[in-house]
Amino acid sequence: MFVNIGMPSTSFNVYQPYIVEVIGDMGASCVLAARTLASLAVMLVVDRFYQLLDVRRGVGVSCFLTVAGFVVFSQASTLFVFLVGAVLAGCGYGLGGMVAMTLLTSRWYKSGIGEAVGIATVGSGVAAIVLPFICARLIEGVSLSCAFIIEAAIGAAVAVAVIALTRNRPSDMGLEPYDADAHAPARGTRRAKGAGKARIPVTEREVLPVAVRWAVYAAMAFVGAICTGGAVYLSVLMTSNGIDTMFAATMLSLLGVCLTVSKFIMGEMFDHIGTKNGSLLAFVIVGIGVASACLVGTGSPVFAAIAAICMGLGMPIGSVGLSVWSLELSDAKTGTKFIKNCNIGYAVGSFVMNTAPGFIKNLTGTYVTSYVIVFIGVVAAAIILVGAYARYRKGF
Repeated sequence: MFVNIGMPSTSFNVYQPYIVEVIGDMGASCVLAARTLASLAVMLVVDRFYQLLDVRRGVGVSCFLTVAGFVVFSQASTLFVFLVGAVLAGCGYGLGGMVAMTLLTSRWYKSGIGEAVGIATVGSGVAAIVLPFICARLIEGVSLSCAFIIEAAIGAAVAVAVIALTRNRPSDMGLEPYDADAHAPARGTRRAKGAGKARIPVTEREVLPVAVRWAVYAAMAFVGAICTGGAVYLSVLMTSNGIDTMFAATMLSLLGVCLTVSKFIMGEMFDHIGTKNGSLLAFVIVGIGVASACLVGTGSPVFAAIAAICMGLGMPIGSVGLSVWSLELSDAKTGTKFIKNCNIGYAVGSFVMNTAPGFIKNLTGTYVTSYVIVFIGVVAAAIILVGAYARYRKGF
């Protein structure tokens, strides 16, 4: 999660103002579009990728694809070279990010999935805290190329550790999947602590109607737009409205702190108050953040700080939420295909909002317009997902 989500996505926004200086607004949008398009393309075959390599080797390959992307970025001075780096990083993102983490979590945990996902996704949040702070100073003090190559070295070191430590299944170590309810009378169910309702086993879940499944995929696209396009353009939104570059970098690190803390809290929250209620609260918080981002056009550092804090607190819907929703809304019939399609929907939304803001800015003269669109997406996603839980997953 640190390498394949944190490096090319969560923390990449620190580079955006500098890339704009090199290749312009539309060029910078094309770089993000290439990354998300590449991730979308490989997600179409990600299930076969892991059938062939299994998760441990697959994650190793994807980590080094991401690292290779940053090595290419370090040598880039033209749009074409940036695009090559973006494609490599996008392949690492699509193959070794949320799908891999979700597969591992489902294998290793029968219960406490929200907490497990929250802990796992902290990796990308740590990247969002550490990397903007380091990279902004390297860029200002040395060069953009230096920042990219140092980040690639960090990513390679983490990748080696991941390959050394990861195991595909508990049985590889003579263990059983973690099950907090193993000795409970209702074996095989998971309870929403505080909600007092038994979790529904996969084999007993109602199969979602086709129209509802497609609505959920659309909601995942809205979430992708919120959590990638909304975050990536925050720094350039600030700097293009007169806010100091280092203040913007500091706000990104603050966003990363909030994101990291919230990922763990959100997983616990889903387990304790139920996924439906936790999701609604998360959408309210991220909605406040996006609304504040719309007001950054006034040049106010206060709105910038509120946007960074609330978006950071709410953005785990794109990691914890995506993973938990795709697991809990699946059933014995849809299974892995549903999980894959949820991630594809997320990638589609990421692609649209990574591509569009540069073009929208050229048309309207501001990045604020894109954040107004993202706010509409927040509302739509909340209605679809909370509604799906209220109607079809009352035990969650």
